[in-house]
Amino acid sequence: MTSTGVVAFVLMMRVAAVLLAAPSGVAGGSDGLLHIPSSESLAHCPSSCGDVEGITYPFGIGPGCFRQGFELTCDNTSEPSKLFLGNTTTTQVLLTDTEITVVKIPTIGFNITMNQSINTYTTSWESPVKGFAILNRTTLLVVGCALKAELFDADTNEMTGSCVTLCLNDTIMEKKAAAGACVGIGCCTVRATRDMRSFRVRLVCLDKASVSDRRLQSRAQVFLPWYSYYRLNVTDLSSNWIDGRSVGNTYLYGTIMEQQTCQSASMNQATYACIANANCMNATNGGYYCSCPDGTSGNPYTSPGCISGFPDSSRATTQKAICKRSCGNTSIPFPFGLEKDCSALKRFQLDCSPQNGLTIHQGLSQWHVANISVNEGYLTITGMLNSQNSSNQALGMAYIGADGRQMGFGDDVLDYLFDIGQYEMKMWWAVFNMTCPTATATQNRATYACRSNSSSCIDVTSSRGNMTIQLGYRCKCKEGFEGNPYIPGGCTVVTGIGSCQGLSAGWSREGEPYPHVAILYPPPAKKNVGLVCALDGSLSVFVLTTRCFSTPVMMGIGE
Repeated sequence: MTSTGVVAFVLMMRVAAVLLAAPSGVAGGSDGLLHIPSSESLAHCPSSCGDVEGITYPFGIGPGCFRQGFELTCDNTSEPSKLFLGNTTTTQVLLTDTEITVVKIPTIGFNITMNQSINTYTTSWESPVKGFAILNRTTLLVVGCALKAELFDADTNEMTGSCVTLCLNDTIMEKKAAAGACVGIGCCTVRATRDMRSFRVRLVCLDKASVSDRRLQSRAQVFLPWYSYYRLNVTDLSSNWIDGRSVGNTYLYGTIMEQQTCQSASMNQATYACIANANCMNATNGGYYCSCPDGTSGNPYTSPGCISGFPDSSRATTQKAICKRSCGNTSIPFPFGLEKDCSALKRFQLDCSPQNGLTIHQGLSQWHVANISVNEGYLTITGMLNSQNSSNQALGMAYIGADGRQMGFGDDVLDYLFDIGQYEMKMWWAVFNMTCPTATATQNRATYACRSNSSSCIDVTSSRGNMTIQLGYRCKCKEGFEGNPYIPGGCTVVTGIGSCQGLSAGWSREGEPYPHVAILYPPPAKKNVGLVCALDGSLSVFVLTTRCFSTPVMMGIGE
């Protein structure tokens, strides 16, 4: 599968809820904007509310700050302030992501009290805001005994999945609880097979003859997280309520819904949501959304829109000087960063907090980061963070299906050009979704990410069973150099390498494979000499008096 095909496949898994086309109206006001605003016109808009930061258009708080259908409300009466979806205070928002128009909310959950005389129970949910829906492959988690759970798309009345949970004797239950997984003993899970604006859950009681009196069904607890963190605890079967923070979060995706398709929306440029240099994608259930093309970054809903390539050299140097470059004992080299504009691209922006340490958001997941190896192209990760949990606990890792394909929450990581190693606690990255020949082509040189003169381009791939996915490219210092290939002068010489080649003047010079460095060897008769090392493409000249050894002294660190 080509990289373009993979990206298209992943993008088409986005959510959309589609309803009647919204009427055209004024371009602003309490109903939201219907034109493309400039970033300058949005500068006054709040970018945070309580613990939620990075709120950007099309999401917004207050008149003139959000696209129609993407309004958020900040409730300042609580401490800290709380963010809510729409103009109500019913659905709390824990995170927003403009790039994929997603909001993270506390997990949707139900506590169902059961009666011995009733055999079937039904509960339902509907999105609080038109245009938002839960994501395909959201998990239905049921905790209880002797139950069959069925998940239905309420709009079509079609069942999208089912599971069964049983309770056995105490010994077996304790063993299953120690294993932690929900495999049908005490709890069960099933993945939704489509995007749903509303759903219905039906619980059917099974024969209870095999269930001990102590565990006869009195209640069931149902949750709809996107990925379930839950680990079975036998005491939960008789508890009044399970803390949703131990279960996971629900994610809702939004779509532009005043028109059903990109084609119909683009016919009215006055209300079309995508900037001219952005891509438009039809949502699976109708409506559309915008995205920046490969090799660009930015906001496809605002002007100037999608900006080609990597930050220029002056910006990289500036960011290096003014940005915080550590979190605790962990160094944060460019292209990663903490504050806004301190990372090269949004997907390289990290979070640092006393509670969770250094973390990175990729798609719908948040990961603990222990180390960044910028030259080798990977993050050392210690697990996935349950950001609802106050403890600094790594709750899970990407898991691999029987066919070798990375399943579950790991799949969304690929959409961000990050990949998680199957056997190592490493997350590999690519800068842009293009190959090295394309990235280094003449027309792309101005936006090429490898800024050090002594760096080279490396293609990044991901293996999934028999399928190899081209994630894109990254940068690496050339052989004989180490450091940061993403900033000018970032790759420096590794000392103590090279072989002697005779020169007529009695000095030796190593020219290959390090074209920017002269490695000088004094004649054997010389004991103390002054060495001068001039580097190609550099204004730096270093002079040092040293005692000479058979191993050369590498000098002129820099470019």
